[in-house]
Parts: sequence; structure tokens; C-alpha cells
Amino acid sequence: MFTIDPARETAVYFLAQVDAGRVRLNQLAAAVSKETLNRRDTSFVRQLVYGTLRFRKRLDWIVDRFAHKPIATCSSLLQQILRVGTFQLCFLDRTPTHAAVDTSVAMAKRHVSRGSAKMVNAVLRRVGAEINQIPFPPRDTQLLDYLEVYQSHPRWLTERWLGRWGSDLTEATLAANNNPAPTTIRANRLRIGINELPKRLGDDGIEVTRTGPLEGFFEVRSGEELFNSPSFNEGLFQVQDVNAALPVALLDPQPGETLLDCCAAPGGKTTQIAEWINDRGLVVAVDLRPSRLRMVRENTERLGFRSIRPIAQDITHFSHRFDKVLADVPCLGTGVLGRRPDVRWRRTAYDLSVITATQDAILTHAFENVKPGGILTYSTCSLEPEENELLVDRFLEAEPSAWLEPAEQTFPNSPWAGRFIETIPGRDGGDGCFAARIRRLK
Repeated sequence: MFTIDPARETAVYFLAQVDAGRVRLNQLAAAVSKETLNRRDTSFVRQLVYGTLRFRKRLDWIVDRFAHKPIATCSSLLQQILRVGTFQLCFLDRTPTHAAVDTSVAMAKRHVSRGSAKMVNAVLRRVGAEINQIPFPPRDTQLLDYLEVYQSHPRWLTERWLGRWGSDLTEATLAANNNPAPTTIRANRLRIGINELPKRLGDDGIEVTRTGPLEGFFEVRSGEELFNSPSFNEGLFQVQDVNAALPVALLDPQPGETLLDCCAAPGGKTTQIAEWINDRGLVVAVDLRPSRLRMVRENTERLGFRSIRPIAQDITHFSHRFDKVLADVPCLGTGVLGRRPDVRWRRTAYDLSVITATQDAILTHAFENVKPGGILTYSTCSLEPEENELLVDRFLEAEPSAWLEPAEQTFPNSPWAGRFIETIPGRDGGDGCFAARIRRLK
């Protein structure tokens, strides 16, 4: 009788919850903590969940080649069992075929039906036997179909990028999104020197290397205990993507200034601002949801900043004048699909038209909070022009006191800085990012 492996079962159930919209991917750690899993199993659950989400479209294509009915017609739980089993067979060389197949069959028998268990057994055994003969759409004659399936992205997004960028950059971006995103950290220079941090982390068993276009950033090469380390608890660093830091660098906060972070949670950019002003000045961190501001407070306390003042409020109803304002607005998140692979399956083309109305409202109200002569930086982690340059250009045309200061003035000779900052996965290291620096004329 086949036994059920708890790590695989945890992954399958969590994926079913994600598929139903009951949980988000960032809740994985909390979900796993409720199970009696050791460190190795916890890591395996994360690998299964993230890998299955990244390659979902390709996995479904493979299952449909061998199943007697499309995977889309199966129950959500059966879909996840088939996907997780297929992912192991196709991507995890160290996983024995029998381990992937047998536990998948056992889960289907216990949680779905005996008939489903027979289907799972038949499909996965054929996948294991014919893994090197699986046909995909031909790249040379069906490029869109090939990229959609093989690189596992929604068709509407793949088609948009192909039309805008062409085949080479599109394929490079899709492939980059399917690679595990690195963990990068920013040194808290108010507590430790940039050159001292690697040694302190090394004492904690964590290996890092310098990375990114800004000083003080490191990629974590090894160290599973990063968030339990003395260095973390002492506030010596903050986790932040190298490109997520560029909007604050474009804003260029200075000691003694008053600054507003309009959509502050979870606080990566807020604490970066406080660090850049040497904790001398005022940083008002506004966010709509008090529960999200809790993360800002936790990071502020751990890092030891006193200049940050969190406020739970709708930014469109907030009114006060500041020297500088950061409007890092909610967006589709198409620049962080490598870090958040679930987003690619939740977003639709329709969402684009809805979210731009929110972004436009935030930008308009954020600009009203800028003193004459002051600066606003508008930023997203999206790659879509409607959320980025088109929205900013429309705002500049409508607002006579707004003046764009090209990003290339702040970052000369940087390939991702022209009128705006625009980084793209697959072309530039790190996440996708957009930022515009706008001055309010006196």
C-alpha cells in the first residue's frame, strides 16, 4: 500500500488553497509552520509550491498529452496532485520516479477517488517513461504558443510582450521569471559599515556577495537561518531587491527633510528613506490597512529608526505638505513574477484598466502633498506602459506645475535610466521596476 508523504501533501493542499483564492503565496511560511515538518521537508514544500506555480502551464500541457480528459476538467485537488507529481518527474532529478508516483496515487485515492488514483497512476507512469519525447508547440512556426506553454506564462501577457519587445527579450524575460529569485539584503548603515556586514553574517553562518547598482546590497548565497540570525535580530540589514531600492535613490532623500511614503507597507522603501536621511528628519508612512502597517512598525523597531511615523489612512484623503513624496503604487506586479509566480495566474488584461484608475488617483493626490519646489517619485514593480510611462505622461500633460526630471541625470550611463528608470528581468539583474522623478514647480 502506498504511503502519503507529508511534505508533498502539504504542498498539494496549499496549492489548492491558492487556486481557490483562499490564501496567497506569501502565506506559505505560516501554513507550513502549522505542520510537523523538519527543515528539509519545509524546504521541499517550498520547492514544490514555487516550482509547480512557475511551470503550471507546461505541466498542464504535459498531463493533457497522456490523460483521457483535460486537466482543466478535474477538481482543483486532483489538478494539484497531477501537477506536483509531474513537476517532480520533469524537474527534480534526485526524486525517484516511484516516490513521485506512489505518493501522488495515495493522495488521489484518499482525498479524491479510486478512479482518480488509477488516472494519476497511468498519467504519471507515462510521463516518467516518455519524458524525453514530450512534444511542445514548434518554436519556429508557433512562437506565441511555444512561449506560452514552454515558458509557462498566460497567453495575454506573452502576446503583449512579444508585440512590444520582440522574441529575444520576451523569451529572456519569461525564462528569468522561471528562475528562483535571489534573496538580497540592504545593509543598515546606521548600525554597521558596508564592509563589516559580510563578516558579521559569516559569523552567523551566512555567506553573501555584493550585488546591484547601489552600494550596501548583498546577495545571500547560503544561510537557511537568515531570519533567525543575530544579525537580523540586531537590525543590521533589511531584505530588499536591488531594483526595488532605485525609486528611493531617484527621490534622493536628504537629512532634515520631511518625507511621505504613500503606500508604505511592508516598509522596505520606508526604512531605506530613513537610513538615507541618517534618521534625521521625518518619514510619514501611510498605508490603507492597519494590518499591513504592523510590518512597517516591526521593521522600524528592529532596525532602530526613530524618524518613521506610521499612519493608517487612505492616501487620497491625506493632506499635508512635504519636501519629498514617494508614491510606490499598487500595480499588476508583472516585474516580480519570478518572486511571486502566483501573480501570473491571478492577473488578467481586464485588471490593467481597473488598476490604472487607482494609480492615477494616488499620483494626483500624492502630488498635492508636495511642497512647491519639492520632488515626487512615482514607481511600480510593473512592466506595463499603461501603469508607467503612459500614465506619467498623461499626468504631466494635465498638471502644469509638474516637471519631469529625467532619471539619466541621477544615473548617468546606466542602461536602465533614460527619461525614467525601467528595469526588465532577463535584461537587467533583479526585479522589474519603473520610477519617474517629478518636480513641483514654484
